Amino acid sequence: MIPENLSSEVVGKNFFHEYMEEYQRCWIERIREKGKYSFIHMDGTLKGLVQEEGSVGFTVMEALTPKPVSDLSLRPIREKISDDTIVWGEYRGLFYSPG
Repeated sequence: MIPENLSSEVVGKNFFHEYMEEYQRCWIERIREKGKYSFIHMDGTLKGLVQEEGSVGFTVMEALTPKPVSDLSLRPIREKISDDTIVWGEYRGLFYSPG
C-alpha cells in the first residue's frame, strides 16, 4: 500500500494531476515489476478524486466509503474506476453500534 490516506476535500483533481499522478504511476510500476499488488487507501470524500485515482492503475482501492458517510453511492464509485481494479469499500463503526 502506498503511503496515502486521501480525501478529495484535501487533494482534488488539480493537486492530483500536479503533484501526485506521476509518482503514483511510478510506484505502481515498481510494485508490479516485483510481482506484487498495489493498494491505495481513500476514506474521505470521493467525487473530486476517485476517477483520477481509479485511472492510475492500482490493483485495489481500499476503504472507499459510500453514502451516507461519504459523498457517492456504490454504483457511481464503481463506474468511475477501471473494471480491472478491486474496489474494497467500508462502513464506519457507527453502522455496527446497537440502536
